[in-house]
Amino acid sequence: SELVLGGVNQNHYEGCLNWHDVQSHVKTDEKGKASAAPSELWEFALADVQVGGESMMVVRDVTDFDDDFYTLDDDDHTRRTLKKERPPASYALLDSSSSFLIGPTAGVGWYAFYNDAACLRYNNFGGSSIVDCLDDEGFDSAMMDCDRPLLSLDFVPYGSTTNSDDSDIVYSFEKDDLLILVDTDTVVSSGISEDIQFCLLRVMSSPSATGWVLGADFFNKYYAAFDYGNRRIGLAPAVELDDDICTDDLVLLGNSGLNGVSTKSASNNTQSSSSSHAGLWISFALIVTILNFGLLYRRKWKKKNLENIFDGGLELSDLDLDDDDDGYGELALAEDVETMEPARMEII
Repeated sequence: SELVLGGVNQNHYEGCLNWHDVQSHVKTDEKGKASAAPSELWEFALADVQVGGESMMVVRDVTDFDDDFYTLDDDDHTRRTLKKERPPASYALLDSSSSFLIGPTAGVGWYAFYNDAACLRYNNFGGSSIVDCLDDEGFDSAMMDCDRPLLSLDFVPYGSTTNSDDSDIVYSFEKDDLLILVDTDTVVSSGISEDIQFCLLRVMSSPSATGWVLGADFFNKYYAAFDYGNRRIGLAPAVELDDDICTDDLVLLGNSGLNGVSTKSASNNTQSSSSSHAGLWISFALIVTILNFGLLYRRKWKKKNLENIFDGGLELSDLDLDDDDDGYGELALAEDVETMEPARMEII
């Protein structure tokens, strides 16, 4: 992960940033007058939440879906028609402190049910029991067969402004994003077959949630830019390295690009970057010059001290001072003196 202040790093996202206004809430003052005010959190409005491309915001019959994915365990082995209303999507809140995705109890329950997950509720004694995924009280976690397909969980933003030509923006989570392998013994203790390798669904429900919290799993897949000055959120698919540059996002490379000032042109950015590079080279040359003067003074000091040590016994010209940058100076005696191992003197 990387934190960039005052700009963005285009090498770590694909394409251009898609911008979403921070959602506004209706507030009432002391006189009862209502007005719209921006949220204090980084959240944006959602037009829809979908399961495998099918909206959760309309009433659907379960028979509309593929039998391979949805099998119900009713005693009479017959299909039942589901008439429970899906909750409105409302909003998506970006929160890097949350490990999983968190949503309303009904919405998460529908997603678990559509994927034929086993929903568990824990008790105060460390045990758990299987409950109906559509139970109004919700559940604590959901498990499913790791080998089975998983329908995607898709978030469709509302009122987006995009820099790209594609206006159909959807933030999707697939099987690799939402499943994590769990200890089989833990699942067996819950009464689920031990012959199946189970995975934990990284989506949790909250009875108090009216929208969706997009946690660390979202940041693992999407690059996020928070524009405080313009009260908006920029999102794009995250990548490790992408050399393609979005020209529309060049205005964000400056120090003030994400602080309400977005009028700099690409040429100004280039000129500013060149000036910065020139300043760095001047600083580097100055440091090298200072180091050279220091080394010259150090060598003169070393010769002066050696003259004091060899007071007339040897000429200083008979010595070979081998500066090998290892922190020591080697004293090798001249050829007309009996050969001996070089002495080593530490240079401080």
